[in-house]
Amino acid sequence: MTNQEFINKIDKEAENGSAYEKLIAQHIIDRFLDVSKMADLENKTLKDCLSSIRSKAQKQAKNGVAAVEDSVVYRWAEEYFGIEHSESQPTEKSAHTEEKSSLDVDLFDLI
Repeated sequence: MTNQEFINKIDKEAENGSAYEKLIAQHIIDRFLDVSKMADLENKTLKDCLSSIRSKAQKQAKNGVAAVEDSVVYRWAEEYFGIEHSESQPTEKSAHTEEKSSLDVDLFDLI
């Protein structure tokens, strides 16, 4: 699968999705452009990525409630897609200073 095919695939999956799905898809596409290495993407889907994130959040739930920071959710998405960053990638702490998405949705509200 070429880079552009992967981007098109993720973008198409998110096209009719929720704001949450669009945020995760955009994050993965943005990170994909900046990564040094990614796992085999042929069988990876946005739907399965979101399912994996929900499962991990549910495992952290106390009394049926889970509060997971956006940076953790994004990291789980990156792990699902096998994204490995070069040493020059910004740390999670500096990622918080980046401008918010135009959707301006807090993932905490959607989980």
